[in-house]
Amino acid sequence: MDKKKLVIKEIHRFSNEPYEKSKKLYWNIENIIGEIEIGIKKIVKNNFEIISIGFDSWGVDYAWLDKDGEILEDPSCYRDSKDKWKDLEKKISKFEIFQESGVNFFDFNSIYRINKDKNEKRDTLLFFPNLIGYLFTKIKNIEYSIATTSGLINQNKKNYSKQIQKKIALLDKELPKLVSAGTKLGEITDEKMKKYKSNKFSVINVNCHDTASAIYSIENKDPKTCFLILGTWSIVGVVGERPVLDQYSFDLGITNEGIFQEKVRIQNLIPGMWILQRLKKDFENKNKNYTYLEMNKMAKESNQNQIIDLEDKSLVYPQNMTKAMEDLIPKYKYTDGDLLRIAYNSIVDKIKRSVKNIEKITDQKLENIVAIGGGIQDIYLIERLSSELGLNLEKGFVEASVVGNIKCQYIANNLISEKDWKDLNIIFK
Repeated sequence: MDKKKLVIKEIHRFSNEPYEKSKKLYWNIENIIGEIEIGIKKIVKNNFEIISIGFDSWGVDYAWLDKDGEILEDPSCYRDSKDKWKDLEKKISKFEIFQESGVNFFDFNSIYRINKDKNEKRDTLLFFPNLIGYLFTKIKNIEYSIATTSGLINQNKKNYSKQIQKKIALLDKELPKLVSAGTKLGEITDEKMKKYKSNKFSVINVNCHDTASAIYSIENKDPKTCFLILGTWSIVGVVGERPVLDQYSFDLGITNEGIFQEKVRIQNLIPGMWILQRLKKDFENKNKNYTYLEMNKMAKESNQNQIIDLEDKSLVYPQNMTKAMEDLIPKYKYTDGDLLRIAYNSIVDKIKRSVKNIEKITDQKLENIVAIGGGIQDIYLIERLSSELGLNLEKGFVEASVVGNIKCQYIANNLISEKDWKDLNIIFK
């Protein structure tokens, strides 16, 4: 990096799918750590000095350590929640949880699952990116943005909610220190350094929730601009100082989550590109290896105008997305293009509704929207959003979480100021 240009080069990329065990879904933490280490070794082999590393991930998933600091079992996957919320509902309502934590109801919320955890060996709770940080440093803490996805944080007080803790029997001693993004977790262990044959480098607490990292990549905009993340989940929202906690916002599906400097992401969460990803997988299983450009063309040529509810439980983690969709719509001989068109219709409709929701609860007429994430490469989707949202659409970074993660590390290491970062020309190689 020089003062005007930052070049980001991808060294290693790997896929990450949950595995099934005893009809439950888990994340393979050993495999994930192994893949990260492959990336680190590649960096060392290319004679780069590592200053720091930062970990961000999806929200809500966590693991338990025992008193010796060992992982009790692989983290369970949020797509395998199986109505665990019902037990906690007997103690505290969904709206009461929203008023206390700012987090709206999703049946995969961490607190519903923690409430069901009865392992007597449990000692310390760590959310997924904090767990990875711990495995590199042997230091335990929880970063604010990832913690806010759980329902455990009172976002007005910027700390753990004693009320929620009491309801789910979560002890103070089971929760590590809550820290801000941009702070240093610690240095990697000597054992790791010898394993990689690397220099000693630090782990930085970035915005550990990937959504928070992605939004942190966007330059601060005026109040008439909202963000749109187009990833597995699509998210529409704005950044504010305080959470919105009223009944109206709850009914609209608004959720509040944290970001850098303990600000609040006021947003609607939509099951976005997930449906397209799963349809593509279904097609590939039938030896129909469509490219995304071909899928765009097929959807565009269909005349289907139907819309399905993307939040229907049958679409959460179906064995076959095609069948799950067909079960939700009137019986008809649907082509692959028809299914794609219905999926796009549904995504666009949800995003339009979410923009209106944000306008209602902020009492602000929006004029601009900044779209980030892998979905901005989808030409047909961007065309439709540009023409149907009624907002000026600006495209940000495809790898927005990567940029936000790196930005947080650079500032934490005093390599650049936030002001100077805005003037950087960021190039991906």
